[in-house]
Amino acid sequence: MQTVISERFKKNLAQNIFLQGKRKIIVAASGGVDSMVLLHLLSQTRHEIMVAHVNYHLRGEESNEDEQLLKDFTQSLNLPFHKKDIPLLNGQQRGGQSIQMAARDLRYKWLEELRREMGYDWIATAHHSNDVAETFFLNLTAGCGIRGLHGIPLKRGNILRPILPFSKQDIYAYSRQEGLTYREDSSNLQNYYMRNFIRNRIIPLFEELNPQFIQTMQQNVQRIREAEELYNISLKQFTNQITKNDGDEIEINKNALMHLSFKKSILYELLKEYGFTSGQTDDIINAAEGSGKNFFSKSHRLIIDREKILLRPFSQGDLPGHYAITDQMQAIEVDYAFLRFDIIEPPQPIPNSSVVFYLDYDKLNFPLELRKWKHGDVFAPLGMKGRKKKVKEYFIDSKLNLFEKEDVWILTSQGQVTVLLGHRIDERYKISPKTTKVFKVTLIKK
Repeated sequence: MQTVISERFKKNLAQNIFLQGKRKIIVAASGGVDSMVLLHLLSQTRHEIMVAHVNYHLRGEESNEDEQLLKDFTQSLNLPFHKKDIPLLNGQQRGGQSIQMAARDLRYKWLEELRREMGYDWIATAHHSNDVAETFFLNLTAGCGIRGLHGIPLKRGNILRPILPFSKQDIYAYSRQEGLTYREDSSNLQNYYMRNFIRNRIIPLFEELNPQFIQTMQQNVQRIREAEELYNISLKQFTNQITKNDGDEIEINKNALMHLSFKKSILYELLKEYGFTSGQTDDIINAAEGSGKNFFSKSHRLIIDREKILLRPFSQGDLPGHYAITDQMQAIEVDYAFLRFDIIEPPQPIPNSSVVFYLDYDKLNFPLELRKWKHGDVFAPLGMKGRKKKVKEYFIDSKLNLFEKEDVWILTSQGQVTVLLGHRIDERYKISPKTTKVFKVTLIKK
């Protein structure tokens, strides 16, 4: 007999989930009322159904009784049944996750493996509209931003949630109508899990104020989802205005960012995919009036420069090294470039280049040292008639940002700077009319 709920269910499959034709669906079932109702509803469709159950053995004999009830029900519907035993994991095995989150991850991993192995199209879970409200409050408490408030989608990847539009009240009503037997998980009554606390304590308070609170929350979440779409459009527009990509490096216009009234939201959205937290975003904004400060995520490094905020992948392998360069050496590879060395006759005329440098061979004492520049380095830049300048001051005058500074390698001879590679040689090592042999250094960027 068709019920109002079963008719709504089939309409939802066709019109909202767009499940056309016959599909092969794995139903993730626990033995609770939600999954039993989902299984019963799907068994009345034309789709090919298989039941999958994970027994975590968290509640001893209760867990085994859940499995047996589900197995018996599956047999009564003449459906295939697969199960997996995943014993309770200790804290170290969970990698610091809560039991609930670790169990969820393991369950979805196995379901996807089963789907691929058995050649099924979809995995159906028994999430419903009460879950949407609970997730909203969980994410609101965690301070996750607008993306955490948009609810649970009907479909994502290979996951379907066919009874998402139905409330827990609808689900209980259907189970009574159909005389379905199910198991109540006793742990759902224990409020030490945050979700249970919200389910058992918070939502009932809202329902006292508004008996249709779950339905209202569905409407709220839909509005939030639409607002998020507008938010994403605006985010993309502002991001394009204030950022510039150069390979792996991202450059943010600091002045343009700081003049936005919603700068924290924009910066957080920009940085979160690179592992930066909302707390770090606040610290970056507070430090943005100055320059030179560094911030790190697990994968990236951010520095605040004079006019820009710069972001690029960070690796311990980028730290500077020291290399001895002999006059027999032909080439060497450093972090961002190759250096080629040649001994030639003096060129006529001497080309002006920032990637090819000509040093008077006889003024050099080999082996030379190749290293990154450091504070305290001084040289006499070519063209300044022998006047010395701190390398740091040269960088400031040249308006180099911190990343550009750190990329600079130098060649020294007996501790004296002979050339800032990519920039300028030292006046003391330039070619003169008396030069007979030239040490040519060519910088080839990767």
